[in-house]
Amino acid sequence: MGMIIRPPGSDETQDLRRIWTSAFGNGDESAFFSYYFKPEYCLTAVCDGLPVSAGYLLPVGRLDHDNGERVSCAMIYGVAVLPRYRGRGFGTMVVRELVSQGKEYGAIALCPSDDSLFRYYRDCADFCDWFYTHERRLSSPPRVAASKISAVTPLEYSRLREKLLADVPHIAMDLHALGYQETLCQTFGGGLFMLDSPGRASCAVVERQKNGAILIKELLSPNGCEDYMIASIAAAFPAKEYWVRTPAHRTDGSRNCRRFGMLAAAPVMDGNADMNGFTPWFGLAFD
Repeated sequence: MGMIIRPPGSDETQDLRRIWTSAFGNGDESAFFSYYFKPEYCLTAVCDGLPVSAGYLLPVGRLDHDNGERVSCAMIYGVAVLPRYRGRGFGTMVVRELVSQGKEYGAIALCPSDDSLFRYYRDCADFCDWFYTHERRLSSPPRVAASKISAVTPLEYSRLREKLLADVPHIAMDLHALGYQETLCQTFGGGLFMLDSPGRASCAVVERQKNGAILIKELLSPNGCEDYMIASIAAAFPAKEYWVRTPAHRTDGSRNCRRFGMLAAAPVMDGNADMNGFTPWFGLAFD
């Protein structure tokens, strides 16, 4: 049995789509392959002449550290293996080769799709836990006055996002990455939103889940204003359940603070300097 890792051929896009849907279904397959996919972002494992595993290294922007350093950042995304070839190390080999070929980036990040995969990525490619999130479930919105939220463009969202994250080490997503996130959210119902209220300017990425719950993938607001934004989102997106992700604080020992993403190959990020107690913020993981 021969196996090689290589970029896909121009005639293998359908094979890559088949690998994708075998692992993730077809909910976001069209969005990814029409919006983000380029053959040069991909590596595939070929066994018996057939692409059986694939993964993608997507340029997403830069990583802004709390020591003032800024480095280019890529995200490993969509690693998948055809069912009959799983458990044979094909996914691991693809991940390792993506990291090896991503030396041009100052940082490579990923967001494991399941908590059990954190150990897998640590073992297979020397990733380390780095990004945390404060995630909570609400069965009803806060009892505060709601305001009207407005859909915004990726550029408008980016400008407010960077202001609100000015003191937080984070991935500064470029407009292409934000546009893909907008496309994913709109596919299921949602988008990029802003509450432009004096003293309460906030932004959020909102997506309606298949079970009807509302996932607020990223909520950024001035201190003390989160509840106003959540109430405003709830007024626009009525639901029985809301999940809210906000930047975590290093001293937050609650069960709502959980690891979210990992980082590899970023020497400039070795320090753990503390900026107002915040942990690094991944934010938009395309999940």
